[in-house]
Amino acid sequence: MPLQGEFKDFPLEEILDLINAGKKSGALEIEFENEDRIKEKLSIFFKNGEVVYATSETNKGFPVIETAAKLFNGSFVFIPGEVDIQDEEFKKYQYAEFKKKLQEIIKKWKPLKESFPSLNAFIKLTESGPEKLDLSKNEWLIISHIGNGKNIKELMSITNLGELTLLETLKELKEKGIIIVEAVKPVPEEILNYVPQKIRGLTFARPKEIENTFDKKVFNLIDNKKSIAEIAQILNVSPRKVKESIQRLSELNRIAKPKF
Repeated sequence: MPLQGEFKDFPLEEILDLINAGKKSGALEIEFENEDRIKEKLSIFFKNGEVVYATSETNKGFPVIETAAKLFNGSFVFIPGEVDIQDEEFKKYQYAEFKKKLQEIIKKWKPLKESFPSLNAFIKLTESGPEKLDLSKNEWLIISHIGNGKNIKELMSITNLGELTLLETLKELKEKGIIIVEAVKPVPEEILNYVPQKIRGLTFARPKEIENTFDKKVFNLIDNKKSIAEIAQILNVSPRKVKESIQRLSELNRIAKPKF
């Protein structure tokens, strides 16, 4: 019987322990949906129960393990087989040491992912914060950019803070009662997969100019092939923001009015 299942039923740590205990060789294939509901895959390779390599479409090594450790959704299957590849980084660790490092990653990320399960969550300042503010440099940086509200991805881009640093700082601000977090409702599947046809030239008698910089970027990416989710991924924003841009473009008579 193959080792396979869902992360909601089997924590990553338990899966790796089973593979190690059985001294198995092969690949643990993991499939999950990212923030914008686009499917991604990553692989963790074992030789005689030891982790020897990890790879995804965009990364390799311990960053892949860190991605896996943060997952709350997804499926996995272990595919037995001979493994000849070896990452020098993993040579430093016997499984007990590797597991200790994994536990450190999980301990670091678990409270952050529980507080901020989605990077599309909307961050706003509370109407009445604490009387006395004793804030760090990063906390002031974030507060100065929140304005009327920003999602976490936007804050990451504006502040140039890494995901870990940003989430740790947001958690501190949340605990101090300075910010509130609003969950974003998932974008319906029909919107995610809908791509309006780009219309140029004389199709409209008086197409208005696109003054919004972000709308120009979206307009140049619409090619009747990319989905809203793919455009959002390229621009590193939420699909909802792309949808709003597409609606504005249709009002300017620059694209066909979408059937949202």
